[in-house]
Amino acid sequence: MTPHQFDWLSYLTVADYLRRQQGEGFYRSAVSRAYYGVFCYIRDALFSRGGVSHQRVINALKNDPRLEVASLGQDLEHLRNERNNADYQTDTSFSASRAEAALARARSIRDRTANVLP
Repeated sequence: MTPHQFDWLSYLTVADYLRRQQGEGFYRSAVSRAYYGVFCYIRDALFSRGGVSHQRVINALKNDPRLEVASLGQDLEHLRNERNNADYQTDTSFSASRAEAALARARSIRDRTANVLP
């Protein structure tokens, strides 16, 4: 029997749904799901599950000698910063367009990751 493996990229579908709703809570949640979708997908591709920090995953990408992989690290770090703002900053506003930009970045990361990671 094979263990269940959650499809982290399905969070991008959830993020898209949330982005299309009305209200800042939905937009913030969309940013958060977009980040976690691609973060966990990359984390599982690079490391065995559990105990791997966000920064370790980002640094593994950013320190890769291949420019296309290092670029993924930069984009993931930017998306993480947006997620942190969405989850913790009460004095920062989020709009549908900001949520869409985060989702677009997450999709780009997903698409580019498939070409360079195992």
